[in-house]
Amino acid sequence: MIAADLARAGVVAALAALAAARAVTVAVLLSAVAAATVLSCVSGPTSQAVIPEVIGQDRQTLDRFNGRYWIAAQLGRDFAGPPLGSVAFAAARALPFAADAVSFLASAALIGRLPRPRARACPQARAPVTAGLRHVFATPGLRARW
Repeated sequence: MIAADLARAGVVAALAALAAARAVTVAVLLSAVAAATVLSCVSGPTSQAVIPEVIGQDRQTLDRFNGRYWIAAQLGRDFAGPPLGSVAFAAARALPFAADAVSFLASAALIGRLPRPRARACPQARAPVTAGLRHVFATPGLRARW
């Protein structure tokens, strides 16, 4: 999660610098969005998986925390974020991107302060994946016809 947030901070900071220089093109914007989205696909599920490690396994506590977590996320993403981003963009083109980069840096710093989860034995993934692929290739109804 830390690496993903640092990488997202770098992507968005580069976008902020390009916006300040008025050098953002559609290709640059699409590339930045693609990179940030891919990195979010790493960070998002990981953040959900780590919640029970930090909060604990008590169902009631997890339910209460998850409810608050999703309310805060929805408020930021759907309610407060768009108007604040619009106001920041109107003030200075680079401002919303720079603020986003700072938020990713702060996130990485805060995640670094979380207690480390216990190490667990990870099962070998190769054998089940290989068995699944063999099954797909051996079952005609599961294969796409070219």
